[in-house]
Amino acid sequence: MPKSVLIVEDDMEQRALFTQAFMAAGFRVVAVPDGTTALWHTTKESFDVVLADLYLPECQGDLLIREIKCHHPRMKAVLMSCHPEITEETPMCNADLTYYKGDLSQLMAMILDLVASEPSQFH
Repeated sequence: MPKSVLIVEDDMEQRALFTQAFMAAGFRVVAVPDGTTALWHTTKESFDVVLADLYLPECQGDLLIREIKCHHPRMKAVLMSCHPEITEETPMCNADLTYYKGDLSQLMAMILDLVASEPSQFH
């Protein structure tokens, strides 16, 4: 069964870029523009990892990850942004990793390493 990723990105072009890259890497992808839709999907299906933008309409990505981790503590999460303060948000929302947008190959390597990790490493 392929690994699955929930991409939460409000920028349509970025969302399409991430979707294409993850599908090409063999992931099952669900891509949504906001936190409300993302939360709905997490009640209907399971994902190996959620990739959430920090700045989203309705709900910031850090708050979204915190909410998802409350209900799915083993789901891995990556908080991403094009703003340098991204690393400051990680401990507060329990994200497993942060990604400063730019190098897509770096993101893919991070996600592949993350989903290959033993689930017991992430609480």
